[in-house]
Amino acid sequence: MGLKVIKRESLWAAQREDLRIVMDLLSVKQHHARTLLIHYRWNVEKLITVYFEKGESRMFSEVGVTRDELVVVTPHESSSTVLCNICMDDVSANVVSRMDCGHCFCNTCWTEHIVVKINEGQSKRIRCMAHECNTVCDEATVRSLVGKRHLDLGEKFDRFLLESYIEDNKLVKWCPSTPHCGNAIRAKNDEFCEVECSCGLQFCFSCLSEAHSPCLCSMWQLWTQKCRDESETVNWITVNTMPCPKCHRAVEKNGGCNLIRCVCGQSFCWLCGGATGKNHNQWSIDDHSCGRYKEDMEKAEHAKRNLYRYVHYYSRYKAHKDSFKQESQLWEMIEDKYQICKQGT
Repeated sequence: MGLKVIKRESLWAAQREDLRIVMDLLSVKQHHARTLLIHYRWNVEKLITVYFEKGESRMFSEVGVTRDELVVVTPHESSSTVLCNICMDDVSANVVSRMDCGHCFCNTCWTEHIVVKINEGQSKRIRCMAHECNTVCDEATVRSLVGKRHLDLGEKFDRFLLESYIEDNKLVKWCPSTPHCGNAIRAKNDEFCEVECSCGLQFCFSCLSEAHSPCLCSMWQLWTQKCRDESETVNWITVNTMPCPKCHRAVEKNGGCNLIRCVCGQSFCWLCGGATGKNHNQWSIDDHSCGRYKEDMEKAEHAKRNLYRYVHYYSRYKAHKDSFKQESQLWEMIEDKYQICKQGT
């Protein structure tokens, strides 16, 4: 499986490769290519397939791309005004902006609309303000409008567009290192595989967990959850205690006799859990006979076997994990000594 490590500073160059393919193939501008790729999660092959299946007009309409920009002649007179249908004010024609769809509103309304969308995290596809208009706003116009009054939001907008190449892309994922090394990994497909970043971290590309081959991701998630939760505590209680038939408290046996007495005063048999009288001898217990097979006894034995099985695998899992941790620490120590010796020479 082909892998490529993408450093943060080269992220734009990697994104531009896919943008260029779509721009050349469909003869569209860069912001239109980006809108299309974000919609199809940067899957160039899927985008091309949909293009030939649905046709240009239908696909562009669904995504929000308007190919033919409307050319509007702006009056040259400084006194000319335009009615903004958002704030319903007459504003000067030189303080309005028009998107590819042809809808024109004043820059103040556009700016407020863009600010809201960026703060809501919708900056990757900011739609036109016009009613039922699906067109995605031109990113250059958006950048120009918001950058004049909100420089920080302009930078945030550019960052969202850049990082969408990873956030919306199934074939590119951030390295899950802590602290983050800043690298991303690009693969040819998103199938189950293990990768190694240039920072040295090995991880599963599918679920971003530590490398767990040959265990499937679903099984690994169940295993890690099992190690985190309290399911084994419940198993221990099931194996080593018996619920009182009266108050249902978990009672642990601390002696050799099978007649147990709960703190609530109820006596019961340790073998079957049935309520009994208080008097007993070495052969029998008053008001009780547990010679019959009890399903609860089978459940307890099953839980006991599961507990032993879990402990068996967990001990080996922990031994391998501790060994890997010690190996990593040893490697770091050797690397530090090597650097010290290298500087000394």
